[in-house]
Amino acid sequence: MANINLLRRIIKETQCLFSEPVPQISASPLEDNMRYFNLKIFGPTQLL
Repeated sequence: MANINLLRRIIKETQCLFSEPVPQISASPLEDNMRYFNLKIFGPTQLL
């Protein structure tokens, strides 16, 4: 039962990430384990 609830929560949070993306952050779940994500955090495009 806990695994089903966890999977539902992960799916809900992942859908939220895709529908309301955070600027300069990219996240996508791994194909073989949805508990882990590939993340990209983009910094400034110019150096000060």
